[in-house]
Amino acid sequence: MERAVVHGVHTSPPAAKITVVGVPHAAASAAVFRIVAEQKVEPGLMSQHPADGATIAITVPRSSGPPVLTALRAVRTRIGFQRVDLEDDVVVLTLTGAGLRTDPTVPATFCEVLARGGVRLGLVTIENGRISVVCGSFEVEVAVRTLCEAFEVGADHAIRGRAGLVR
Repeated sequence: MERAVVHGVHTSPPAAKITVVGVPHAAASAAVFRIVAEQKVEPGLMSQHPADGATIAITVPRSSGPPVLTALRAVRTRIGFQRVDLEDDVVVLTLTGAGLRTDPTVPATFCEVLARGGVRLGLVTIENGRISVVCGSFEVEVAVRTLCEAFEVGADHAIRGRAGLVR
């Protein structure tokens, strides 16, 4: 097993999370993504959970949240989903490094550390070079501090998106 090397902890600028609940089929899912694209919005993390009508969650720039919400509400009946929600104060928190996916202790530690810190785990993605989670912006300071401590990453490697250093 390859040993993971953690390089840093990064946060995005404040974002919004759009959640579309009860999407009835694949064509409806595609229509949801098309509506987001028509708003000329660059999506961030995306997740689709297929149980009992799919739930789709997409992060978008914070300022794009209300227009995307309005556009989706306008087509809810035509597409056939149950509801759409907006959470307008989230951040994508990312642990970067090498071999993060191949060392199973890293994702487990990442989730344990955040849970112990009271940080909710929403939209977790794991790739070889990064692990990301969507959390409330009010949780960022605790999340960054606890991840830096757990993975022995110095404050000089904890970067907040477009806002400078996180200490």
